Amino acid sequence: DVLLDATMWLAKVNLSLPDFATALAHAQSLLRTATEVGNKQYLGVALCLLGTTLWEQGNVQQGKERLTESLRVLEETENKVELGRTCYELGRRLLRQPADAAEGRAYLERAAAIFGKAGARKDLEQVTALLNPPAGSCASIYRA
Repeated sequence: DVLLDATMWLAKVNLSLPDFATALAHAQSLLRTATEVGNKQYLGVALCLLGTTLWEQGNVQQGKERLTESLRVLEETENKVELGRTCYELGRRLLRQPADAAEGRAYLERAAAIFGKAGARKDLEQVTALLNPPAGSCASIYRA
């Protein structure tokens, strides 16, 4: 699990920089390793990181497909916080597209429910800020 965990963090850090090429390489490596060892939790996380990175690179359809696949995998695990994080990642990206804002909001509401039940306060605060943006902010125009 140390290799899986280290690879996951390398992908997350590079995604946040943003160094998408390196993040993509680490997400693909995590996907391969998680598949080889049969670890569904890390497989789901890898798919989420892969989807997020692809989306940020402009490959929206591929990104959405990987994020949706991540949801299916993580629903079969005990790690509901990672399931919530994937809902959050998918939801916040959909929310930025006016035609998909209602679907994005539904994913964010699902994430909030998961985080609330799991006691993941920091994650819940983050999703709540997207669901309830301050009046007059740019994000408030996309309220469903």
